[in-house]
Amino acid sequence: MLMKLAALSLLCCAVFSEEPAQRIKTLVGIHYNVIDGELCWDLMIGRLEGEKIIGEKLDLQSCISAEKAEMTYAGETRTFSREEASQLAKLLDVLANYAAESSVWFDAGKGDKKASPSENSIKAAVHLK
Repeated sequence: MLMKLAALSLLCCAVFSEEPAQRIKTLVGIHYNVIDGELCWDLMIGRLEGEKIIGEKLDLQSCISAEKAEMTYAGETRTFSREEASQLAKLLDVLANYAAESSVWFDAGKGDKKASPSENSIKAAVHLK
């Protein structure tokens, strides 16, 4: 299960073909609640037209808890091994630390500042004149 989850989060796009109708599910969002220790993700159900995914509706949300070693989808909860839960907890800790360190980095004023969208709009309007 951890390998499946890692593939989803690393690729940010998982497509599962359901022949012959070309119905697919694709990952559209991930949210990690550090306080609850719960990772949730949303899948969109759609169809494949050529190389483009046409979204039709959001699927039910899936959630996983490393602390409880459980995954819930469509009202059904299943357990997985404590070893896998431990690996998932480590992965989520890395993600949480990265987010926290990135916030400190940003608050320290590091990085090159980009123009805000409103500044870009003003520049574009001036350029058109």
